[in-house]
Amino acid sequence: MNTQQQIRNLEKTLKYTTEQLEKLKNMEIEVWEPEDGEEYYYANYYGGITETIHSVGAFDNHILATGNYFQTKKGAEMHKLRLESMKRGFLPKVGEEYWALSSVDAMIMITDWDNDSTDLGRYNLGRTFKTEAEGEAWVEKYAAAWKFVEGENE
Repeated sequence: MNTQQQIRNLEKTLKYTTEQLEKLKNMEIEVWEPEDGEEYYYANYYGGITETIHSVGAFDNHILATGNYFQTKKGAEMHKLRLESMKRGFLPKVGEEYWALSSVDAMIMITDWDNDSTDLGRYNLGRTFKTEAEGEAWVEKYAAAWKFVEGENE
C-alpha cells in the first residue's frame, strides 16, 4: 500500500470516527432493566433466545450484570449475532498484510501486522480478514446487528 492510499484510509477513518463521536455526544442514553415480574429476552448458552420473567435471584442478576437482557426478541437476536461476530479473526504473521474493519461500513487494508494492541484488539474481536471478500462477507452478515446496538435499526 502506498503512502497516498494510507492517507486516504486514515482520512476516511478520521471522518467516520469524528461523525460517531458527535453522535455519541448528542445521544441520550436510556437504560431499561426489567422489574420483578416483568418479561424479558436473553441470548442463552445454547445459541437460542429465551423469553423469561424477571425475578430477584442469582441467575437474573448474572443476566443483568452481563447486559444480556432485552425488552424485545429482536434485541436479543441482534445481541446473539454480535456475540457470534466476535469469534477470533484471521491471525497474520508479523509484517503480513490483512484487512480490518475500520467501521461497520468500511474496510481498510493494513500493510503490516505489528502485533500491537490495535492489531490484537481487532483480532480478538474477529475484525481481521485474510481477504477483502471475507471482510465484506462479515459486514453483510453482521452489520445490521451492530447498527441495531448503536440505535440505528430500532
